[in-house]
Amino acid sequence: MTWAPIVHSRTAHLDFRSNFIVSPHDFTDRDLTWAKEYILATTTYPEQLRSGGVRWSIFSCKRYLVAGATCMSRELSEDCVHDQFGRPLFAFVGYVTKWPSTVLPLKHIDAFRPLYEFVRQRFDEQGQRHAEKRVVCGYDRVVEEILVGRSDMDRTINSEPGLLHVFPIELCDKLWVAAAYAQGSSVVLDVSMEPAWLKGPFTNIAVPGVESIQRRTWNKASPEEIAANPYANRETHVPSTSRIPHSDINVQSGQPRVLVDEHPLRRSVSGVVAFFRGAVSEFLRGSSRETKCKDQNMEDRHRSSD
Repeated sequence: MTWAPIVHSRTAHLDFRSNFIVSPHDFTDRDLTWAKEYILATTTYPEQLRSGGVRWSIFSCKRYLVAGATCMSRELSEDCVHDQFGRPLFAFVGYVTKWPSTVLPLKHIDAFRPLYEFVRQRFDEQGQRHAEKRVVCGYDRVVEEILVGRSDMDRTINSEPGLLHVFPIELCDKLWVAAAYAQGSSVVLDVSMEPAWLKGPFTNIAVPGVESIQRRTWNKASPEEIAANPYANRETHVPSTSRIPHSDINVQSGQPRVLVDEHPLRRSVSGVVAFFRGAVSEFLRGSSRETKCKDQNMEDRHRSSD
């Protein structure tokens, strides 16, 4: 199978381009906006990439599947890795194919290094004209691939935008494969439990140190809000998170049992019921105090008349 490139990076003189460094030739403006939501999210907390880590991601829609890596540019190249002020660069480099796909790029940085050539080609560009210029490419890239097949993880991966599944880091490789079959799903691997990940566009994340698969419901922030304030916390309720003890997860077979957390509507109804119960209780206590006061006043009047 052949793939088209999609690359997002700063260069020597220009910031991140609105139309990317390069993108597939058949991407519409709507497709660019769709891909940008996920690609920008992978660049959150770039300081966490400086230790040499790679942030892997896969996301799909009805037409396309994108598989990419976000990392410091020095992991991809020996040159063109600093801007004109000497600041280190980071980039998203990815491959696009038509959905569905029975293969994926090999999850190894060597398979993605050739894509940095597109950054080199535009590295010295300057001016607004180049900043807005769109460079496109066809589906002609050959990459080392892995075959993907159905697995029990297909039932666990989440495609619903209002939900988030948090996985132990041990399931990264299985998530990478399962994402190819789950249309509309999105997966980012090796991130953290910070708000930008919990409330970002991705519907599945893999986090080090997590000992159970968690299913969460959130009022997710928009990509613009996350970019403005990555630490924003906009949840309208604290989720009652379902967990599976790590001892109950068969990491080798990838057959965890996911429990659904309490629905937010049920929590809202419970809150209303609790409020009215408290109000009624307070009313009864007030009535009791008022009755006692009246009885005491009557008793005082009788004593005065005597």
